[in-house]
Amino acid sequence: MIEPEEYRRRLRALLARPLFRKGSHAVNPGWIGIAERLADAVEALPRGGTVRCSQCGEKFGFWKAYLVFDFSDGDMRDALTGPMREAEVVSSRTCLVCGGPGEIVQVCDDLWHLALCPEHAGLPRDEISALLRPFVEALKQGAADDGKPA
Repeated sequence: MIEPEEYRRRLRALLARPLFRKGSHAVNPGWIGIAERLADAVEALPRGGTVRCSQCGEKFGFWKAYLVFDFSDGDMRDALTGPMREAEVVSSRTCLVCGGPGEIVQVCDDLWHLALCPEHAGLPRDEISALLRPFVEALKQGAADDGKPA
């Protein structure tokens, strides 16, 4: 599992990238690499307009990024669909806590669905929350810093 300081450093760098400069962003520690790869893919596309992520976060067990763009080119729209879909699929098979191989599982009896590895899937919900607490604090700090790199 990534250390909170490394997560904070990578999160601040991510939030400084054009795709993530504005909006509401939640990236669990196990999924930071997925968000970085999405930014790489978007930045590699030919420029004909701007693309930004208005919000992202865990949704129904996977990481979802909502991209907005200011161009009407259908080919560009199609080019964005692949990286967005890949991020969703990969996150559904990646533990949001540690980044290891996982799957979407129901946590406890309260219909809380998360992508977790076998080790983290066996933990009660409150223990998962406790494991993520330092990262939530880093995320709040990253948002407070407005994505300015360290």
